This record gives sequence, C-alpha cells and structure tokens, in this order.
Amino acid sequence: MKKLVLISSIGFLLTFNPTVVNAHQSHYEETNNKYTFHAWWEEKGENCTIVFDFDNENNSPTLQVDKGIPIIKDQILEVFREVKSKVGLFGSKKYIYHITYKDMNLKVSTSKIIFVNKYASRDFQAALEEFGIF
Repeated sequence: MKKLVLISSIGFLLTFNPTVVNAHQSHYEETNNKYTFHAWWEEKGENCTIVFDFDNENNSPTLQVDKGIPIIKDQILEVFREVKSKVGLFGSKKYIYHITYKDMNLKVSTSKIIFVNKYASRDFQAALEEFGIF
C-alpha cells in the first residue's frame, strides 16, 4: 500500500514539472535560415524568444532577443556557459549563457539566457558556434 502512495505521489509531482520544461521543449525552429529559441531572460519565468538570422539583407548574421535591436557577431565580447544543478531527488539543471556585448551606442551590457532543457541548450550552443562566437 505504501508503494502505491509513493507512486501516486511521484505521478502527482511530475504533473507540475512539465510546464517548466515544455516552455523549452519547442526550443528550436528553422525557417528561412532563421533559428528561433524559447528560453528565460535574466531569471526564471521571464520568457523570451531568441532569433539567429543567417540570411538577412545586411548579409551579416544577427542575434535578436524578443523585438530588440539585432546585434552582429562583432558586438559580442564574451560568452560564458554555466550549468547549475538543483539539489534533491528531482533536481534539475539550468543551462545559463552569460553574454557580454556592446550595444549600438558602444555601451557594454551583460545578459543571461537560461534553458532548463539540455537539448535546447545544446542546439543553442550549436547556433552560437555557427554564428561564430562560441
């Protein structure tokens, strides 16, 4: 009887976790040389869309977060990837990309892009490599 309760409890707990993961499962779309990723921006729960455009009118690949101003590879100064693990039986990982870049006014800024899905993180890293910055 205790096993049934434990299994029910695990099933109950798992029903709440996928909402976090699902936001990151449809992480990658490729359309007309544009790669689109869904992640968190700066902190957990702040959804954002990141678009790599490899075929735009400037012939220079761009990276754009939400509807912000696209930036080119030369504006990115540093990218650092960090993996944080949550402690516990159902601990999950966060894959965090810290990006330091110069905006159009040459002001240096840092942004944090967070994935909870390792496959989304892996595909995002591959896009960064294709972009020429990782």
